[in-house]
Amino acid sequence: MAVDPPDASIDPSEETGVPARSAGAQAPTRAAETLGAWEDLLQAGDLERFCDAWLAIQAESVGGVHSATLAWQRIGDAAPASLATWPAATPPVLQDLVERSFAEGRGLAVAEDDAPGRVALSHFVPLPREARAVVAVEVDRADESDWPEVLRRLQWGSGWLEGRLSSAVRGGPESLAGGPAADVLDLVAVAIEARSFEEAAHAVVTELAGAMHCDRVSLGLEERGHIRVVALSHSADFGKKMNLIVAIAAAMDEARDQGVSLAVPSEASGALVRREHEALCREHGASAVLTVPLQAEGLGAGALTFETSSADGFDAATTRFAEAVAAALGPLLALRQRDDRSLPMKAVIAFWGQAAKLLGPGYLGRKLFTIVAVALTIFFFFAEADYRISADGALEGSQRRVVVAPFDGYVAISDLRAGDLVAEGDVLAQLDDRDLRLEQLKWSSRNAQYRRQYDEARAARERAQVRILAAQIEEAEAELARIEERIERTRVAAPFDGLIVAGDLTQALGAAVGRGDVLFELAPLDRYRVLLEVDEQQIADIELGQRGSLLLAAMPNEPLDFAVTKLTPISVAEEGANTFRVEGLLDDVSDRLRPGMEGVGKVEVGRRNLFWIWTRGMQSWLRLKIWSLWP
Repeated sequence: MAVDPPDASIDPSEETGVPARSAGAQAPTRAAETLGAWEDLLQAGDLERFCDAWLAIQAESVGGVHSATLAWQRIGDAAPASLATWPAATPPVLQDLVERSFAEGRGLAVAEDDAPGRVALSHFVPLPREARAVVAVEVDRADESDWPEVLRRLQWGSGWLEGRLSSAVRGGPESLAGGPAADVLDLVAVAIEARSFEEAAHAVVTELAGAMHCDRVSLGLEERGHIRVVALSHSADFGKKMNLIVAIAAAMDEARDQGVSLAVPSEASGALVRREHEALCREHGASAVLTVPLQAEGLGAGALTFETSSADGFDAATTRFAEAVAAALGPLLALRQRDDRSLPMKAVIAFWGQAAKLLGPGYLGRKLFTIVAVALTIFFFFAEADYRISADGALEGSQRRVVVAPFDGYVAISDLRAGDLVAEGDVLAQLDDRDLRLEQLKWSSRNAQYRRQYDEARAARERAQVRILAAQIEEAEAELARIEERIERTRVAAPFDGLIVAGDLTQALGAAVGRGDVLFELAPLDRYRVLLEVDEQQIADIELGQRGSLLLAAMPNEPLDFAVTKLTPISVAEEGANTFRVEGLLDDVSDRLRPGMEGVGKVEVGRRNLFWIWTRGMQSWLRLKIWSLWP
């Protein structure tokens, strides 16, 4: 009996979960074997080791597997080639099933007559460039309703297999022993080890030309609004006015202006303009051209252009590899270029940068420093100074955010507690999601079943049944979306960068929490308000909008500028004195600030005569005494 694999869309990443374990004394042994297989899978440098590890993981994940085999075949080959077997040689029933799957181009299921209760199942994996693979397993599944579950597990794991086999078929950058990540790191190392920017640029494009089998790779960086070609592979010197260089620069500008990678020829549709790329192919003999923009500090910093005479052009995997290289090398090459500038040029650039900050918008601290310097000069001429009111001050977060439990559940993971720094999106706690995962699996199975019945009903032209099954599919997808949303909400994440000021679940793992229970309290580290306790004798001089500075005990050499935003009309009696609370907002925030820091703040009231400033306290005391003694 033959069946097709399930047509449900399954996320391949779900296969990477913890494989099922057998009960009893064999559990630790199987866990160790599975862990070793995962290590082999992730560290495999050759295809044979990768396939052996992948097949072992699949056998453990399916459960009840007696034997398994993996084979692949290019169209036109006389027979498929075996890639891996588990645990030993392939039995005849699986060999026959693999040959039938290749012949029919689909997955099959065959019940074994010689071994009641066993079934042989296969999953067909199409590959690019007229190649395909088949994985087959012999399992204990007497009930026919269990077969789709086995096929689904094989389908879940085929993402890893398909990616590695596709790379081997293409023979592109991903087929290298270290994988694309290792290639990118190698290129970064080449750029770092070079003694100068020019040497780094030339070495990078030459390495890329060899790794991607390109005839020419070009690097361009932005200069005065346009990209200038700075390096060509296998060419240490080239003229800037050559027609080829002008055409490459125009293609780079075309990709940079649109902010996307452009390839010619390309099957992608849309409104992207590829005129300069087509001209480069037409006028300079390239069969295919790919340009990937470089990014540095959020701006278009340049581009990489790849040219090849191969008729196959650039596929999606090669484009992704090129984009990964561009993302890693863009900031690094821009930094190397800036570092190679001469000292006079660096000084000129630094001067104009500081002047722009001083004269342009923002950077209020720099402007205040300049104003204070001018004020000191005037002071020496006119004997006047800024009158400032001093008061004890402290820092407080501009807000305090409460993080609550999204629903009833149990604490599964929590490594943070009060006093820890967190970034936006960091997981503060993880609620147990096993029940939700089981429910998700149930609805995924139903969805796959509905879709299979839907296809059968359409084939039979049963319109009423088609409508019913369509509604059931929508219901299953809605349930899956709801479950996925709840699974996502089991990760209690930090809403912003800040400091945990309350909450500790590290000693309550497994404890039950209810919906709305307070788990943590956070205060931001980038928004603070200044609290000043101003003496009642000086509160009359404080007004909204006045500027001030705060000096903290922990940072005595770094005054923090602020503006007065609120006056509290209620006095507080402390240590024999009445004070009023004044709030201010910091202009600039340092990473060293923490809520609760204390120091001394001074509010700038205005320009006053120097003598009046020095004697103001005494004048106020004398007036009060005279008023109290005057009849």
